[in-house]
Amino acid sequence: MRLLTVLVFLLAILSGCQPSSDVQRYNVRGSVTYEGKPVPTGTIMMTPANGNKGPGGYAEIRDGRFDTATTGQGPTGGPHHVVIQGYDGKSNPANELPMGKALFDPYETDVNLPTSDTTNDFDIPASAIRQPSTGGSRGKA
Repeated sequence: MRLLTVLVFLLAILSGCQPSSDVQRYNVRGSVTYEGKPVPTGTIMMTPANGNKGPGGYAEIRDGRFDTATTGQGPTGGPHHVVIQGYDGKSNPANELPMGKALFDPYETDVNLPTSDTTNDFDIPASAIRQPSTGGSRGKA
């Protein structure tokens, strides 16, 4: 439930303050792998960075693939900070784990997206492995 609340909050932020008719959004699709295997489920969030004023983007990861067209939340072009969360897909509603257990700590990287629909693939490095509750490490490309 906590994850759902965070996602709703982030979607509100990512939707931006500018009217959608004034901003060109682009579709971003691609794959997300971890240890050479597709990430079963998760989220990918793209937040404008380095002076980029456009709205960000958001998509769910399903069977190692994501597509912002499914959420209608494609980002603008330009620099973006990307945060990827990956889960094993073995949900456990009793423990409030709708996507399952985290495979790795949230992975962060920066990309420069074109001003067109594009494909971006992400390979999460082994160094992003989920650490014990001491806070863990964060990947940074």
